[in-house]
Amino acid sequence: MRNTTVSAFICLLTLGWMRPASAQVMPPQAMLDALGANCDRAAEVTYQSQILAAPNGNTLVRAQGLLRKRVNPDSQLRTVDTTDYCYPDTREPVSRQIILETPSGTRQLVDTPYEEGYIMYQPRAFSADSRFLALDMRVAYTDGNTGSYVLFLDTTNDTIVEAPTLCDGMVFQNNIGFAADTEAVVLCQGGLRFAERFESVNLLTGAVRRLPSRPEGVAGYGNIIRAFEVIKVQLFE
Repeated sequence: MRNTTVSAFICLLTLGWMRPASAQVMPPQAMLDALGANCDRAAEVTYQSQILAAPNGNTLVRAQGLLRKRVNPDSQLRTVDTTDYCYPDTREPVSRQIILETPSGTRQLVDTPYEEGYIMYQPRAFSADSRFLALDMRVAYTDGNTGSYVLFLDTTNDTIVEAPTLCDGMVFQNNIGFAADTEAVVLCQGGLRFAERFESVNLLTGAVRRLPSRPEGVAGYGNIIRAFEVIKVQLFE
């Protein structure tokens, strides 16, 4: 299945075409694998995340961005692993935005530049009252390491909930759902022995509390109405 997906993506790379009505649907990781496996050419990829509808029916949210890969075939540091993935190609998130569509208009939240690798957002779930939005933030660093983090957006003022002690910097975080309208639960994983634990976040204050186990009754809300898509691919010499 992975080879089929990558082959379809490489076909898009070869053609370099742009047809949004027939964009290539694939998981985000498959897109990153395919982009990394094209070892000899610089490339740019425009993508759009899945589109999530809020449970109140008034908000649609998606993320979109442009990723660029620059290559130096003559670099003495360059290596290719057993899956033909190339290191240390430079990975640049040229642009990334979170877009919210509401009856009163469209709002676009533009993120700050990042120089250490790709960053992609994926909206995952709303709170039951549609106020808070959980987003995955996936990072693919230039050195080949990866990380996944959780962000929470307060849609009443378009601000990220600041929770600096969440997971104590563990590099794999996953939103489990909402225990209440203003409380989210996150699975934290990482460390030398790959420990894992559950933590809750107070979405009004950013306070974090460690939990003894996964709580009952945790849920995420909203409906996915469109899958993750690769919109445009360009190759460069």
